[in-house]
Formats: sequence, C-alpha cells, structure tokens
Amino acid sequence: MQRAQEAYLQDQRSAALRDRIAQDKAAVISDISARWASQMGQTEKSAVGWSNALGAANPEKLFQIAQANTWDGVIAAQLGTTPDALGSVTSDLVFTPLTPCRVLDTRLGDPPYHGPYSVGDNISFAVTDPINSAGKNQGGAANCGFPYLSGTGVALNITAVPVGASGDLRIFPVGGTPPSASIINFQSGINIANAANVAIAYGAGGNDVTINVEFGSNVYIVVDILGYFAPPVATAVQTTRVATSGTAPANTSNWIINSPACPAGYSLVGGGYNDRGPSLSGNWIWGSYPDPSATPSNSWRAYGNNTSNTSDTVDVYAICARVPGR
Repeated sequence: MQRAQEAYLQDQRSAALRDRIAQDKAAVISDISARWASQMGQTEKSAVGWSNALGAANPEKLFQIAQANTWDGVIAAQLGTTPDALGSVTSDLVFTPLTPCRVLDTRLGDPPYHGPYSVGDNISFAVTDPINSAGKNQGGAANCGFPYLSGTGVALNITAVPVGASGDLRIFPVGGTPPSASIINFQSGINIANAANVAIAYGAGGNDVTINVEFGSNVYIVVDILGYFAPPVATAVQTTRVATSGTAPANTSNWIINSPACPAGYSLVGGGYNDRGPSLSGNWIWGSYPDPSATPSNSWRAYGNNTSNTSDTVDVYAICARVPGR
C-alpha cells in the first residue's frame, strides 16, 4: 500500500513538473541554474553555455535535468547519456573531425597558460568553445569548433617543447585523477609530439582537460585539437513509398499483385492497397500482407478472387524505412 502511494505521489510530482515546463520554461531553467550554480561555475563561458543549452533543451531533456539528484546526472541528461533506446552512448560515440586547430600554446599564452612548467605542475585548459572565455589567453585560437556541452571526449595532438631536464606528461579530464601512464616522454632539447583521445570533464572554471608534468623541468606544452566524440544524435527515420498498379483479371481465382521491392538499404515496415476499379460484386481482396516469398520480406502483397466478368485495377504499395547515418 505504501509503495503504491509513493508511486502515485511521484507520478503527481512528475506531472506537475511537466506542466510547469510547458507553462513557464524560464522559471524551471532559473531553478536548475540556482540549484547547480557552484557546479556550473560563474565564468562567462559556463553561464552563457549552460543558459543556451538549457534554453535549447526540449521539454523531455529539461524534465530529466530538473529530476537529476546529482551533478553527474545533470551532465548525463544534458549530453543524452541516459538513453531509453537501444545502443550505447559510452561505446557508440560519434567522432566529428575538425580542421587541426591550436587550443593551447604555453609559449604565447598568459598565466596560468604561460610556461615553462616543472615537475608537479598541473595545466588545466579548455578545448570547448569559446576557448578564450572571460578574457583568458591560452595562446591559441578563440574557437576551434568543439561546442560547449556537446561531447564527452576529444582527439588531441600534444607537443612537448623541453628547455630543461627530461621528463614526461600525463593527461586526464579536469578534476580527475592522473593516470599511471604517460602520454609523452621527452628528452631535453628535443621537441616531441603524440596524439591522444581523452575524456573531458566540464569544470566550473570552463576548463576541460588537465596535463600534469610528472617529471622534468622547464617544458612548454602545445596542444592542437583534431576532433571530438559525442553521443549519437537521434534522427528521424527516413521513409519512402513504392507502389504499382496491377490488374485483377476477370474470372480469375487467387490473383496476386506484389508491390515493387523496397530500395536497397531500406526495410519493409508496412503497406496496403487501393481498389481503383468499378464496384464489382464478384471481386474480393482476401488479404494484404508482407510478401512471403522473401525472408525478410521486402515488398507488399494483395491477394484475392475476381469472379466477375470485368477486370479490376488494384494499387499495391509498400512503406519502407531506414535509419539515416550521421
């Protein structure tokens, strides 16, 4: 009884929240922003980015964000990593390549984005646009094409420019734990580069990735973005209709008219018929169903008898669909 009552109350709260989103979306966004203000951060990039993202969210996404009890839940709802459909948003990520673009050059940036760096230093920087938010200068471009709050990972090319002792660099999401493995091992006086795919975290200061100098001294760091990884984007199913007109001959039993086959890449999802001939008392269409002659069926069939002395015209069509690629 208690569980039923709790379920009823939860349904009532959910219905009330959906109604509020429909009637006053701005107020719901204001509540979300106030609740998670410290996590969203106070930088211009964070404030504007979240404001734009919440404003553009559809009612269902906004409902999920408002229902989230943890910051991880808010991020998951915003990025679409809590799906209610087949597929994985962690292993089925879509890669979007970008024209290589410099996001960090510590030879040219302003502190804290100006080197050289030594053992134990952490350099947290942005890879999502706008990179140089709030007037900061990372030494690279202001925007490189990776939209804020749209992806979970990034492809980077990292260059170490050592002017001191040999050492190594490690890379990880901002706020995370440095891995035991290094991304670059460098020797004094020799510039060296390496590419890496890195998960990102949306930090309160607008930073996404951290590079740690595990060993070594006096090293400059240069980073270029090559592309980013984002959850799959749901797109509408593409449909097409293929049809033919056939004749149900006079005085013919068990006539069959099949539609054309679905185009390559499409699957049969339905079909039907239209009897275009005169009203004939002796013509019956007994069935309309997927053509059983192929497995899986890729055309539609109409089947019947015409015991009249007049032929009849019947249109038979198939509805075909495919999931478009991205």
